[in-house]
Amino acid sequence: MKNSETKNIQIGFDPAAPENVDYSISSHLVRHHDLKIAPKYFNRIISGEKTAEIRRNDRDFRSGDMMTLREFRSIIQTYPNHPAARYTGRTVGCCITDVVIVNEVFPDLLRGKPELVMLSFHVIHING
Repeated sequence: MKNSETKNIQIGFDPAAPENVDYSISSHLVRHHDLKIAPKYFNRIISGEKTAEIRRNDRDFRSGDMMTLREFRSIIQTYPNHPAARYTGRTVGCCITDVVIVNEVFPDLLRGKPELVMLSFHVIHING
């Protein structure tokens, strides 16, 4: 699966998940999103410091969707295809617990801009 693809999956229940997260979302098909993430943000997620991510809403993110954050090292953000840009092999599997449309929170600031969302998430597993 390419990094930009979204894959539909059925959600299971994670016995290690916090009790306050409602995983009973059988009313819609849960999707899986593969996303790149910079090492400095990846490290903050695995340390527990970071539990939310702001992204462009180009995938119709929904609460209950699963996502895999893949650590991606890029020497220069504007040249992601540079030979030194690469995946490190480390990943974090997460369940999206809440989606806030940032443009609705700051309508004057983001009027006419692409829709941004803040994805709150619960880490399910860490690889690497």
